[in-house]
Amino acid sequence: AASMAVELEELGFEVMKVLDGGYEQMKNAIYAFGDKAQAVDVSVFFYAGHGLEVDGTNYLVPVDADIQSALDVKQKAIPLTGVIRTMEFANDEGLNMVILDACRNNPFPTGKRSSGSGLARVQTPSGTLIAYSTDPGSVASDGDRENGLYTGELVKQLKVSQRIEDVFMNTRNAVERISNGAQRPWEEARLKGVFYLK
Repeated sequence: AASMAVELEELGFEVMKVLDGGYEQMKNAIYAFGDKAQAVDVSVFFYAGHGLEVDGTNYLVPVDADIQSALDVKQKAIPLTGVIRTMEFANDEGLNMVILDACRNNPFPTGKRSSGSGLARVQTPSGTLIAYSTDPGSVASDGDRENGLYTGELVKQLKVSQRIEDVFMNTRNAVERISNGAQRPWEEARLKGVFYLK
């Protein structure tokens, strides 16, 4: 998150950074983000950490969440749908990007209501790009450096002047190559035009 914040600031974004966020801190930051993202050209929501799926809904897990069951997830984690709706409502004309380096092993025993690992596919609203660090139901590598494998390669691609689709395509290709195909990032996009961040 710190590396992405630096890169986004260099690209001219106003950045709201939350590190090791608890439930209330994350929830309040998402509300504040919605207020700031009113009618902008581009809004970006980046999350790195634990993410998991229960009953087809993806959740972002705060650091203070004591997760022992699927019910705990619903009560103590942040639903991704809320983030996407906030962005769609605040910025219905520009580009909204959701970047999730969050496909980790579930931190609680797998039950019948969870898919076990990774995140589920999300219905992508118009004007939105959702990028995942690995494909549905899979787990991403934490990497052996400062950043996870996906974020490390994404930061490199953001430094290059190219279409936003190419940023993610080149990130995906690099991650697949470095991981020998073990990690396969993917995106779902319903863009309304051609976008360059640099």
